Amino acid sequence: RIVPLRIKWALAMATIIAVVMGISATVITQRQYAALMGQATEYGASLARFIAHQNAAAALGESWDEVDVAVNEMMKTGSFERILVLDAGGVVRAASRADWVGKVYKPAGTESLGAFAGDTGATRYLSKGESILGFESPITFQDKLVGRVALGIPEKPLAQVAQLSITLMVILALVTAACADTYQPGP
Repeated sequence: RIVPLRIKWALAMATIIAVVMGISATVITQRQYAALMGQATEYGASLARFIAHQNAAAALGESWDEVDVAVNEMMKTGSFERILVLDAGGVVRAASRADWVGKVYKPAGTESLGAFAGDTGATRYLSKGESILGFESPITFQDKLVGRVALGIPEKPLAQVAQLSITLMVILALVTAACADTYQPGP
């Protein structure tokens, strides 16, 4: 009885709007992130297959210096956490880090994200505390396995987009809820 009806109405509307906007923001953000992750994994798998295809002849001929030059050029883009090219025995022959070359490859993936065309697999793993999307694809030459490509792409840009989306949704919810205060019911 002490609080005017106008204020009660505004608070009720603000609460309802905030709850609905919160639920909507959560659903939208989850679906957006799932769509982004789907595109990123398809992109990574396609890129791994492309790198495997481009290096098939060099891997068959064991021209590892040529493959190493290609790997180093790709790393200059800053888009990858790692790129490794393995021979048929699983030994690293070209890599973004020289200390990996000559060692037997051990997959970094801890969480499977599925399989894609061309026997390409996707995983998620941590490197230096950051989440990385890993992709492995076979290198084949006339249907003969001559090696594998393993590459890692940081997941951080996807997380940043999701965080921006959440932030914008929260701002929208707050502004909308604040505008409910200006609503005055009819007579």
